[in-house]
Amino acid sequence: MSKFHLDRKAQEWKISLKELNEKLADAEIKWISENFDKEQWNGNHWQEAKDGHHPLLVKTGSLEQSIKNPIKEVSEHGYTLIVDNSYGIYHQKGTNTIPKRQFFPTSDDEEPEELKQIKKEIIDEHIKNIFEH
Repeated sequence: MSKFHLDRKAQEWKISLKELNEKLADAEIKWISENFDKEQWNGNHWQEAKDGHHPLLVKTGSLEQSIKNPIKEVSEHGYTLIVDNSYGIYHQKGTNTIPKRQFFPTSDDEEPEELKQIKKEIIDEHIKNIFEH
C-alpha cells in the first residue's frame, strides 16, 4: 500500500473515531436526560424536597437546560460534556444543607453499568460497520 493510501486510510479512521465519539456523547446526553426526568441517578431516586416540590431541580429550568444541552466537545480522541451552570455542582455533590442529587457522571470509575452497556453496543456496531465496508 502506498503512502498516499495509508494517509487516506488514517484520515478515514480519524473521521470514523470522531463520528463514534459523537454517537457516544449523544447517547450519554440522552441517558443523563432520561435519568434527570425520572429524578434518579443510576436507578436510585433522589431525596424528596422538604416542601414536596416536583419536579426536583427544576425551579427556573436553567439547570435542566444546561444538563440536557451540555457543552459538547468532540474529537477523534474522545469527548467532554460540560454543564455550564454555576450552582449545579451543589446539587451534584450535595452540601450541608442540600442533599446530593447526582445527575452527571464525574469519572469513568462511577460510570453506571447501564450507560457502559449502551456505549459498548454503540462501539460494537461502529466496529462492525467499519469491517463490513
